[in-house]
Amino acid sequence: MEEKIKHLEEIISEKYKPLLVIKMMRIPSIEELDVFHRAIKENFGYNSLIFPGEMETDVKIVSILDSQVKDIEDLKKEIYKLIEDLSAEVK
Repeated sequence: MEEKIKHLEEIISEKYKPLLVIKMMRIPSIEELDVFHRAIKENFGYNSLIFPGEMETDVKIVSILDSQVKDIEDLKKEIYKLIEDLSAEVK
């Protein structure tokens, strides 16, 4: 029984991916956002998802299982494009 539990724990630890979700009231530049994202990863070890231009600032850790795969670079490009669009609207 202990062997089965240990095997299950190994499977879960391989698939479990904590994600830091950050909502920000302000809209930083893409460069500032990129530096902030890297600092979060380096200082705390979390992958993060950052939503600028929100109504409130909030930080949560979300537990996810690695069930859907999307290239992080493609996702980053989409988010940066959204930030550029939002920044253009504000000006």
